[in-house]
Amino acid sequence: MYKRTDHSLVRIGSEYRPAPAQGAETRWVSYRARDGLEIPAVLTLPQPDARGVGVVVIAQDGPSTASRSGYSGLVAMLAARGFAVLQPQYRGSYGFGTVLAIADRHPWRAGAADDVEDGLRWLRSTGIADANRACVIGRRYGGRPALQLADRAEGGVRCVAARTPLADRDVDSRYAGFGTRHSDAATPYSSASFALDQLASPAHRAEHFVVPVLGARPNFDDVLVKHADSLLQSLSRHGKPVDVIAEEGVDLYDAVAENRRRWFAALDAFLQRTMGASPVSPASVSASP
Repeated sequence: MYKRTDHSLVRIGSEYRPAPAQGAETRWVSYRARDGLEIPAVLTLPQPDARGVGVVVIAQDGPSTASRSGYSGLVAMLAARGFAVLQPQYRGSYGFGTVLAIADRHPWRAGAADDVEDGLRWLRSTGIADANRACVIGRRYGGRPALQLADRAEGGVRCVAARTPLADRDVDSRYAGFGTRHSDAATPYSSASFALDQLASPAHRAEHFVVPVLGARPNFDDVLVKHADSLLQSLSRHGKPVDVIAEEGVDLYDAVAENRRRWFAALDAFLQRTMGASPVSPASVSASP
């Protein structure tokens, strides 16, 4: 609440009471991508002295956004299960300077996925991460770089979870230039460039996936539904392991608590099966964002 008398702000309360993991520590870090670009990231450890633990990388729902270092129900749940959580601000993220913001000239290709993979390699080099226990998750835009790591067997990724992801460049072909960034303004978006985007689309690479996938299919927004269906059909066609949950209602901004609960519970069970995580009781799965 703003007080006009002395121009101060007074905290009244919050819409929910966060319950962070006991002993967890969150801090900002940075690492170098393979091309030398500096990538800032939020790192949460289950304990300040954590070593050799499993890692979950959250690819943010960007590109023109950024992860927060404040409370997140998802991060708290993962840390409570003993995972380190890395949230890289991959190329194209806003709020960290122009160089990073305009670095992703072709967002349908693997630039952001490379940044995520480089973050995993950096975390392993510190001794924090178990080299063989990593999962990458993402929602919508963030689902794409997560899925682009599903065919990299050498990267140590054990699983991928993509919630209502953008997975097929063909789906967006109706939008002229959709998927380009303002840094491409001087570069015509050619048919050759579009073809390269198609080749990098997860739905077009499903036959090469080497890890299990957890997916969530929305029932709103025709474009998001088509993205999800294209990916799921491709995975099914190639006999790839995939778990699917259905979301209900219009939930463009992740505002439906029941969808979050369902996703958290499914993700926890998925991690338990693929990475040996301990299960969370239904009562402890937070409905907060």
